[in-house]
Amino acid sequence: MKIYSIDFNSVIAASTWREFDDNITSKCLTRSPVAGADHKLKQHNTQLKTSIADYYYEASAMNYVTKIKVPTLIVHSKDDPIVSVDNLPLDTCLAN
Repeated sequence: MKIYSIDFNSVIAASTWREFDDNITSKCLTRSPVAGADHKLKQHNTQLKTSIADYYYEASAMNYVTKIKVPTLIVHSKDDPIVSVDNLPLDTCLAN
């Protein structure tokens, strides 16, 4: 049985997080693991994402920054290899 139709050579060859996510994460989040099993996911109230971009958006902590109502210390490394400091909306965080 082939699960998720993953091409592991492409996963291994990925040189960026986006390439990795396009080759494995997106396949795990945007379709059922086995062809024809979508109905089982619906039974467990599992929502499939329509794209990796949807996943990135929904998983982003930035969707919650404006909802923080207590003083909060946010720590982030300038050399974080996954989330660049350039992608942090500092103005939005400070405005809250």
